[in-house]
Amino acid sequence: MNSSAHRFMFVTDFEWRILPPVVLDQAKVYMRDESPVAFASWAFLSKEVADRYRKIGRLAPPDWKSGDEPWLIDVIAPFGSVEEVVKDLKTNTSLAGKTTKMLGPKVGEEQGIIEF
Repeated sequence: MNSSAHRFMFVTDFEWRILPPVVLDQAKVYMRDESPVAFASWAFLSKEVADRYRKIGRLAPPDWKSGDEPWLIDVIAPFGSVEEVVKDLKTNTSLAGKTTKMLGPKVGEEQGIIEF
């Protein structure tokens, strides 16, 4: 994988990172000419779960729909087009019209958050 954030994922990471959002219809695969080119997943977190997610960077299966705060969990687009994926997510999914958060770079010891 070209993504440094995903390069060292283990097969067991799919149990918490890929399967729950797919089952909950909180994921989208982007195709080009019958080939997958991007994957995105999002969650609706409670404040408590969001605070824990900021600390440990993982979600348990029930966490994905634990509240009302929209969070973008993953955008995997090894061939580029991240901006197009995010624009589509904010227009054509349950994230439309909502301020969405995602983990950002650390600021000192604190995990940063990006809102868009």
